[in-house]
Amino acid sequence: LSAGLCAGWVAAIFHTAGPLYKRTITLHHGTEYALGSMAFAELFFTFVLAYVVLAVATTKPSASQTTAQKFYFALAIGFCYTAGGFAIGAVSGGELNPAVSVGLDMITAMSPAPKAQLPPLSVRMTLLASVVGVEIVGGVLAAIVFRFTHPKEFNPNAPTQFAKLLCEFIGTYTLVFTVGCCVLSGSGTFNATGIASVFMVMIYATGPVSGGNLNPAVSFCLGLTGALEWPQVFRYWIAQLLGGAAAGGSYLAMFSPKAATLEPVAPFGASHAFLIEVIYTCMLCFVVLNVVVSKRNNPATDGNQFFALAIGFVIIAGGYAAGGISGACFNPAVA
Repeated sequence: LSAGLCAGWVAAIFHTAGPLYKRTITLHHGTEYALGSMAFAELFFTFVLAYVVLAVATTKPSASQTTAQKFYFALAIGFCYTAGGFAIGAVSGGELNPAVSVGLDMITAMSPAPKAQLPPLSVRMTLLASVVGVEIVGGVLAAIVFRFTHPKEFNPNAPTQFAKLLCEFIGTYTLVFTVGCCVLSGSGTFNATGIASVFMVMIYATGPVSGGNLNPAVSFCLGLTGALEWPQVFRYWIAQLLGGAAAGGSYLAMFSPKAATLEPVAPFGASHAFLIEVIYTCMLCFVVLNVVVSKRNNPATDGNQFFALAIGFVIIAGGYAAGGISGACFNPAVA
């Protein structure tokens, strides 16, 4: 927090000397959104950030990994900010960190703008306390959930079936909630990047436990190739679809009365949407098979560390190519 205050003070010095010194920088929620929406957005994406940190930076390397460290840990953590920034930037600003929130308030306090243009001190302090509070709660929730999704980090003999299903539920919930936030409040230019980012980081976070399917189509594909037993495929489907439904209800409540619609984008019709969804869902599953299941690209004694990055970039490719045709779901849980 002290570092955040110092950074805010330094930033304020440059801001007041720059050409945009009359522009007021404050911690605030979007004009279209209530404080409750801002609070939930900050809580959830701070949870995602803290959970990914725990999952990629504190866990033991998998048995197939020959190196003693994960080279992707900082990549995964950094892309949490990419996902959160694009998904909820318009709602809360996407701070996801009490130190950042405190620093922004310091910039406000040192603003050269007339006091009449600034929020009253009591309003600023109430908002700051609320945002910092929910961000801390997000971190606490991440620690609690991590103990349930990664039980072998605490007990090598712990059963993992519940952990696998919980990983699939939470990972799919996070993906679908981010999709909803991007569609309803994000930028059409960067929505695909934000969605691909959260998909990638949740695969890195949950992959060592459940495989990080987060998509009934992927689980079905793994069942067809024998990489996943059919009873487990069906269990994953239940967890994934429940996660998707819960996420849909969450973003609907947060953005009501706005709602996302599942339909082709004019002037394209249902046949165009069907074809493009088949093509890119096939591409997604094909890449999963090549970077996760393939014994040549991901051998049991020397596993690769780029698997989630490769899968995430399929969403970037498909999102920009198909987003203007079908909406680019590629996932029954998202649909």
